[in-house]
Amino acid sequence: LEETLVKIAEATAGAEVPIFVVIRRTIHRVELRVTVAGPEINFATDTLLADSETLLSEYGPETENMIRDLILRNNAERIRTRYAKGVNRVDILVSQNDKAMLYETTAALILGIIAGLVARLLCSANIAASLNECLFSPLYSLFLTAIAMIMVPMVFFSLVTSICGFGDLSALGRTGGKVFGMYLITTLIGVFVAIAMNALLMPGRPGMMTLPEAMGNNEPTIHLSLMDKLLGIVPENFVGAFSGADMIQVMFLAVLIGIACTQIGKFSLPLKNAFESLSALFTRATSIIAQFLPYAIFGAMAQMTLTMDVHGIGALASWVGISLLCIVVQLMVYLLLLWAVGRLNPIPFIRKFVPAPVTAFF
Repeated sequence: LEETLVKIAEATAGAEVPIFVVIRRTIHRVELRVTVAGPEINFATDTLLADSETLLSEYGPETENMIRDLILRNNAERIRTRYAKGVNRVDILVSQNDKAMLYETTAALILGIIAGLVARLLCSANIAASLNECLFSPLYSLFLTAIAMIMVPMVFFSLVTSICGFGDLSALGRTGGKVFGMYLITTLIGVFVAIAMNALLMPGRPGMMTLPEAMGNNEPTIHLSLMDKLLGIVPENFVGAFSGADMIQVMFLAVLIGIACTQIGKFSLPLKNAFESLSALFTRATSIIAQFLPYAIFGAMAQMTLTMDVHGIGALASWVGISLLCIVVQLMVYLLLLWAVGRLNPIPFIRKFVPAPVTAFF
């Protein structure tokens, strides 16, 4: 704020113009908005910063300007400027609420249930069906389609960028081996927990078919052997893996391209920069899409409440409860591994970890 006000004071020197500073607080963030009328002020400068010895020996107004410009450049992501209708506006991000998405998602879930009940109890069948077809279902379907669209390139470029960052492939092999081994262990534990919970508590039984009814289904099934699954890792062509959204094949291509990128010498540098830029691009695009999660939750819950009967809702509720129990058990396994293998305190991990899976679960 101080650096911004100094810039404004320098630009408006000799002119008596009021400077307005307003605190804007929303569920997402706290911002300071500074507005001043007059000609456009250039907050983004290209001033070169001198070395530390020059700063110490020739400290003066120019050095202060250099330091001020450096502070503004380093905080460029937290500062937004706009000039319109003769007014300069600067928005400075003070703090962000990391739990805002969790609050919005929870509110959307409750409002979706209420909207579904209102449509079911107070609207005619035709109006309720129209609401579901034109409002509730599209909100949910569009969000899932957008996520499916963006996930493949995001995973590909993120993996390629990560692998390109390893200059030593032996270090990559050691790290990858540890990660893969831990992944297999936790996956096996998760499968065992899910099977045990299903056998003991049988979630969803009130609204689902019984075992004999399921066994009486004569529809053909497809059986894949272990060899078929292994052969399916390698795609038939490069584009097919992306068009088919096969994540295993996309990950295989990402590993292959990443390793190859580290072995082409001077040609790897522009490719690494391009992959990093594309990774940042698709990560940001994913964040933009994720901001519409509350709308998707609202549509999904409203559709569920409107279309499902009491038995179906009871079956779903039992499944949700058992799923939460499985998540808690698996989280305890992660914390035990974190303490036993990583020698880390699980408490800070829980504080940072819990909001993400809770939001994802909703």
